[in-house]
Amino acid sequence: MRQKKDDTAINLEVLANLELAHSFNHAVYLHFNEKNGNLVSFTGSISSITERQVVVKDLQSNQIRIILLSKIKKVTFVPENVRQSIIDKKNA
Repeated sequence: MRQKKDDTAINLEVLANLELAHSFNHAVYLHFNEKNGNLVSFTGSISSITERQVVVKDLQSNQIRIILLSKIKKVTFVPENVRQSIIDKKNA
């Protein structure tokens, strides 16, 4: 008998990438599920990580987002030139 995948389980690869990005103050592209189940993505810099959630500053809107680690599906590192381009467009 197969066990159901635990929706509250934290993906260790996601957590490792978040920790690495936070350590080096590197921007990331986060893919996560909202409460309604829609997949959402945005570019941000990590402010802090706790055992259950991550606090991220959205680079385009400057909003602070608090996301449960169990909702994050994928973390992609953003090249430095892309991050700088987002900041330059925002400041223009």
